[in-house]
Amino acid sequence: MDSRASQEIMAILADINQTGTTVVLVTHDTAVAAKTQRILYMKDGEIISEKKLSKYDPACDDIRVREEGVMKWLVEQEM
Repeated sequence: MDSRASQEIMAILADINQTGTTVVLVTHDTAVAAKTQRILYMKDGEIISEKKLSKYDPACDDIRVREEGVMKWLVEQEM
């Protein structure tokens, strides 16, 4: 999927989530994961760790900073 389609789908999922519906998303894309409020790290079919993030606001939040934090956390999980 190209980046524009990814952004559009993430916006749709965010709108659905705003209505109170839980959205489960599986991704290997740290930029996508950085836009969520909760990340579950799984290995061999088991949840190994969890990271909670503040609600993403594209008007205020720098996605690169959030993504760096997610990447650092993921590296820690692999140790």
